[in-house]
Amino acid sequence: MESLTEPGIRSYFVQSLQTCKEAKMKYYTRVLNLSLLAGFVLVVGGVLYFKYKGRPTVAAKNAKMENDRLYILNKIKMVQIDRQKQNNLLITDTPFY
Repeated sequence: MESLTEPGIRSYFVQSLQTCKEAKMKYYTRVLNLSLLAGFVLVVGGVLYFKYKGRPTVAAKNAKMENDRLYILNKIKMVQIDRQKQNNLLITDTPFY
């Protein structure tokens, strides 16, 4: 069967197409690697940023400790007042319900 092309043209086209495929694969690989790198940097950067911003300052820590201390002192004072009321009721011998 006769061919419509010269003998060297077929091998030239095959070689040319292989070269184009290799260039295309290199391009796709670079784009994929760069996009994955950018995504990784964004995710890690975002996590680190929110971790840093979520940390309370020294003034906020001190204010929270002061609020906690006042809360505990108020609770202790309320318990002492309740105990004193119970003791006063027991001293007068009134029934306790």
